[in-house]
Amino acid sequence: MTSNTYVIDTHALLWFLGKSPRLSSRVRDLIRESQSTDSIILVPTIVLAEALSIIEKKRVQVTLGELLIAMRETNRFEIVPLDLPTFERMTRLPATLELHDRVIAATAQLYDCPLLSRDAVLSATVTTIW
Repeated sequence: MTSNTYVIDTHALLWFLGKSPRLSSRVRDLIRESQSTDSIILVPTIVLAEALSIIEKKRVQVTLGELLIAMRETNRFEIVPLDLPTFERMTRLPATLELHDRVIAATAQLYDCPLLSRDAVLSATVTTIW
């Protein structure tokens, strides 16, 4: 991966897509810049699953269609599957973390890149940018 590779968590992704003011300007700029630079925003599949749940509960102003378009039709995002190396990395993380947080943190560790998140629990495990 390039030095401009980032993993994104669920809220950062949904807040970006929904143009929420809760997203930090720094993270918003990094995601926007990824369209025209060599930056890569990695999206763990668990983030998509969690986003689906949040969208279905109507807790954000983002539709499933908008999420799918962003994943399919832009070069901003690269989907990262939950595979065996990610699972093995998860086993080294504290069991006190929620399952989806372990997948996200394991992905950031595996790709050796920062996580775009404001989650204080995750910032104790991986480097975060907010």
